Amino acid sequence: MKKFIFLPLLILACSLLGGGCAVKTMQANVRTFDNFSLGQKGQIQPGTTATNLTETRVQELWGPPDSKRNATNGVVVWRYKGDMSGVGAVIGVIIIPIPLFVPTGHDYVDIYFKEGLAVKVITSITVEKNY
Repeated sequence: MKKFIFLPLLILACSLLGGGCAVKTMQANVRTFDNFSLGQKGQIQPGTTATNLTETRVQELWGPPDSKRNATNGVVVWRYKGDMSGVGAVIGVIIIPIPLFVPTGHDYVDIYFKEGLAVKVITSITVEKNY
């Protein structure tokens, strides 16, 4: 009787220890849009040109930016921060996930204004990839 109990347990242990391994990585995805329009806060519609997207209109849609800075050639950059971002991986060994994550900042949207009109948007958003 002991042999019949021992054998299934041995097969189960070998299958678990033989190990399945799944990996999920997280990395920044940076995109630039020259033709765009804005929806609610955080929503960007690429490929469509917004007419007269002024600083006032952007502030009406998205509220005040988290930071502002002056770039070259009279360009002003407004930054809107999103969720915490980072790089790393989650490795699933057998059934136990092991997170390996290093915070690197926040997801963000930068809106570039020239002469009071939005001319470009750059986004950095953390994306997950499964292997």
